[in-house]
Amino acid sequence: MLLHPWASPLKGDELYRYWEAMPLTSMPYPTAISFVIGSFPSLFGTATGARLREWCASQGWLLVWSLGLNTQDPQNFWSIGAETTPFPSNRRLLDPMTLAASTASANHSFGPTSWSAFDDSWKQVNRTRTLHPFGRGLTNRSWLSLWEETSTNATAVLQLFPRRAVSCADLERCVGTDMEGHCVCYSA
Repeated sequence: MLLHPWASPLKGDELYRYWEAMPLTSMPYPTAISFVIGSFPSLFGTATGARLREWCASQGWLLVWSLGLNTQDPQNFWSIGAETTPFPSNRRLLDPMTLAASTASANHSFGPTSWSAFDDSWKQVNRTRTLHPFGRGLTNRSWLSLWEETSTNATAVLQLFPRRAVSCADLERCVGTDMEGHCVCYSA
């Protein structure tokens, strides 16, 4: 949960000042898991990504996809401060398969159009990967373009903003808000 709202996009040195609550205790598995974040460039449209979707669905967890930092060169905590490229850090996509398999579907509806558009994007990214074996020729611009196309095709109910301390009344069951401002929450 974010403790303080932030402006997006963030700059590299602002990532040092990013605050998110982190427990200082052992968390009970699997009940402590609210959702899983999948790397769009690494997993979306792949067989491994499909297995991740199935696993999350079998556990009743939401899976959200994220573009991540999407930098040309690998970054780490110590080098990210020198990065001048802004990072749009507050965009995630709900996976409709895991949403349908979770109790959050009772509180957050989506139609067949959402599912179809998401599935079409999954297939498009898979075809793109087939044309570029081992990622050769896919740059961070390529991934940004695929991400933006997938986000544009996704309905507003599948676009997720991270949960903030004041976003939703039930912080235990809610994971964020959609583009329409509705909380995405597991049912009791």
